[in-house]
Amino acid sequence: MSARRPNPSASFAAGDGGTPATGRWSRTSAGLATGQSPAWPLPEPSDRVRRAVVWLLVVAYAAFFSALTIARHEAFDSGAFDLGFMDQAAWNTIRGDIMGVTIEPWQALTHLGYHFDPILIPISLTYLIYPSPHSLLVVQSVVVALGALPVSWLARRWLGSNVAAVAFAAAYLLYPGLQAANVYDFHAFTLSAPLLAWCFWLVETRQLGWL
Repeated sequence: MSARRPNPSASFAAGDGGTPATGRWSRTSAGLATGQSPAWPLPEPSDRVRRAVVWLLVVAYAAFFSALTIARHEAFDSGAFDLGFMDQAAWNTIRGDIMGVTIEPWQALTHLGYHFDPILIPISLTYLIYPSPHSLLVVQSVVVALGALPVSWLARRWLGSNVAAVAFAAAYLLYPGLQAANVYDFHAFTLSAPLLAWCFWLVETRQLGWL
């Protein structure tokens, strides 16, 4: 029988994918009554193994796609639209010309005239450390990769299975559409997938007091 939704009033430790504050996931907190079978009838790895595997997937994805997108740029396979456009906006922002662009001055003198991407302003701070399009590509790959964390936590919370948590994290990172968006230059809307996953996690766990 499929597991029911966990009791939303249960106390969960933040960032642990649905593990109760006691540090253990009980059949009761997972919504499984006595005598019911778990949703995933497979040998369950420990929470420590689950965390290690998910983090390994996150780090591997971030490293691989950072290297891949940088190699693509160095091979002259990126374009003025949109990586060059974003690079100029970030470069000018840290020099006082907020989101300034000159690629098509007859249309707009600011990136905000094309797209409303204010998230590029804090991202441009990375140019204080390494002023290069590489910074944008690495930030994009890292942020996308981190979206696997809330995905795995939601699977753990709803299905009560460490196997499910790892499987859903892997499915998120292996999704071709997400990878294609990650590879194609830099776009603020590519960050929407991981940010939405984090929003779903915060809503699900009702950790909204700081918003």
